[in-house]
Amino acid sequence: NRNNGPGLVDSDEIAEKFREHAEQLSGSDFFKDAEKAVLAKAGDDAQWITGADFDDDDKFIDVVAKGTAVPLPHNQDEAQPMVALLPSRRLWLTLGDLKWIVRTRPTVTSCSLQRTSEPTKMWWTFEGIPQHNQDRKQPNGHDAARFLAVSQQMADVAMPLLNKAYWWAFKKAGHNAEGISEPEKTVRVCLCDVNTREMAALLDAFLHHRRPSQIRSSEGDARMAMDEFDNFVREVAQLRRGHRPAESSIEISDILPGARGILSRQVDRENRIFLAGFARRLGARVSASLLPDDLRASTRSESYLRAISAARPLSAAIAEEQARRLGGATPREKTVLPA
Repeated sequence: NRNNGPGLVDSDEIAEKFREHAEQLSGSDFFKDAEKAVLAKAGDDAQWITGADFDDDDKFIDVVAKGTAVPLPHNQDEAQPMVALLPSRRLWLTLGDLKWIVRTRPTVTSCSLQRTSEPTKMWWTFEGIPQHNQDRKQPNGHDAARFLAVSQQMADVAMPLLNKAYWWAFKKAGHNAEGISEPEKTVRVCLCDVNTREMAALLDAFLHHRRPSQIRSSEGDARMAMDEFDNFVREVAQLRRGHRPAESSIEISDILPGARGILSRQVDRENRIFLAGFARRLGARVSASLLPDDLRASTRSESYLRAISAARPLSAAIAEEQARRLGGATPREKTVLPA
């Protein structure tokens, strides 16, 4: 959104006013309705997770400077934008025979309150971790795409209400609400952790300058991962049956040290931008089968899988990068696959 706000410039004042704004927002009926809508879209069997096993500091509001993550460029006479990490919640979600632990969290920026040329940005994150089931095969790209389809439905109902909650709190503080517009751009980052041998082979193939068409016409592990990538992007971006992501849409994301992503950029019929693909940590990995039984069980826990995930930090960094573009900044150089 773009608007005419109070134009604050002092960082301490921005932080104080922004925290008040975030507290008003998260206490509003609009925000409560957004959380209810998320649960309703998750299905009849979905329920919020409660109990000591899942308690953490995420129930509190955090206001942090953008500079603590991937900094957005700003002019010398402008204060650095801040983000409010609103309270997160967890829920159980069942899709077919697979049960997911889903962590949801909305986040907003302080751009409306300060002197800046950047638009106000809002996003709602859905992180899904499948519950281990020894009677079932490991989740695959189709399972992840199915989860992401539901998360997109949850975002569709939550984001308009988050937008209303944000500007309700803005006007409640007495700020000038003239010039507020509907969201100008929608970007969805859909990443899936894939730590298979085939994914490693696909990354190696790309880093050795092989084109997608060459990999698709080859045999072996890289081809298998390429097929799964194509199917995943097709499902997430709802491409027509039989269509593959165009070579020009595929890129390697190396924005974070120690992690790589293979992404395809797609635009749907509603002009929404999708960045969909796979993510993987770099370096050697120890197979869980080599660990003692007590340690092997811990590698399937939610906290462990979240900690080792490449998709979580990489998707956040990509969202920051998209914010740079939406704010009119020059995007950083990207690794483009050979033509």
